[in-house]
Amino acid sequence: MAKFVIIKTEGGSVTIDMGDVYRRAYRASTSLRPLLKQVGLILVSSSQKSFEEQKRGKQLWPERGSSGSRVKNKALVVESINKGRTPPARVFDARPALINTGHLLGSISATVENENTVSVGTTVPYATKLQNGGPINIKVNDSAIAKLIDWAQKNEVMGEMRSIIRNKKYTSRIKPRTFVSIEKEDIEDIKDATRRYFTEGAGSQQSEGE
Repeated sequence: MAKFVIIKTEGGSVTIDMGDVYRRAYRASTSLRPLLKQVGLILVSSSQKSFEEQKRGKQLWPERGSSGSRVKNKALVVESINKGRTPPARVFDARPALINTGHLLGSISATVENENTVSVGTTVPYATKLQNGGPINIKVNDSAIAKLIDWAQKNEVMGEMRSIIRNKKYTSRIKPRTFVSIEKEDIEDIKDATRRYFTEGAGSQQSEGE
């Protein structure tokens, strides 16, 4: 059987087998690029939905921080203090994970590379680490130490922040949270889009015109 489409994601690539789609496209002299664009939009929408649902497929994303910690996003605390800003109140929230400014969510896009490949992902530099997990190390600027102490004291979290202040850095390990992948529901949506393309859209119209 001919392969239908290769979908590249942060986690690798997946090939969906759609039987004789290519042979039908060849007979109809139909470009698959419009269909691949639809496939890309399906996967971008599905990926963005993960941020709202805080899960990908059936896998629920882990909460921020640890269960015994009041400060759930220490990385954002240090980054904010380093920039001379007061950490936002959401640093105490366990959810939503992976949403601070919305930049990562808004950066997910799809690109049709050729006649059988669509890539879905993001060019945000830290995206791979957020998806796969990994170590994190953020230095506290010397000029920010006093402000960090003041913030910790005002919010009564000095005990949690003491090691960060003493070492002048925050080190931890980001938990993996998959947001770009292809799930069973996505495959079904792609198959439906393909059937419509060849029975209702450009594929059938071009075939009838020959």
